[in-house]
Amino acid sequence: MYWLAWAIFGSAYLAISVFAVYMTYREHERNGHRSIVLSGISYLLCIAWPLLVAGMLAFVQWRPAEFVPADRN
Repeated sequence: MYWLAWAIFGSAYLAISVFAVYMTYREHERNGHRSIVLSGISYLLCIAWPLLVAGMLAFVQWRPAEFVPADRN
């Protein structure tokens, strides 16, 4: 059953990343390439940010609701 969740997550990640890379490519074509290094960094960030968002959502979802000290008198 976990394979289905991974397949859905992977498909959503792939779709979002491809869209972000495509839009970045279009922006570079419209404005002109400034630097190969900056272009490479922008494409890498397009691939990385969906993973960061998913990690933040997972962290918020599974964190403890409230910190309770062990020793309360």
